[in-house]
Amino acid sequence: MMREIAPERFNKLVQKENELNHTIDTNRLSLEQKTNFSSIDRLPKDKRLSKWVTLALSRNFNNEDLIMDKWEIPAAALIGSTGGPV
Repeated sequence: MMREIAPERFNKLVQKENELNHTIDTNRLSLEQKTNFSSIDRLPKDKRLSKWVTLALSRNFNNEDLIMDKWEIPAAALIGSTGGPV
């Protein structure tokens, strides 16, 4: 998803992996390899996307931005999941 919503940030991390000759993945897959296994089909296509993407990429947000009156499951949180909290 990061490659789709923030390609410039994704590319910086790929560059750092290459410079360090080390991956951030414990299975030793590079970010590029790991993203090739994923699908942007998991990226939500509703009104929540722009709000949360904006907050995630922002350097300026506060606690009130993260507190909701009515909690909603995060967009795409359990797509493809076979387990989780009950």
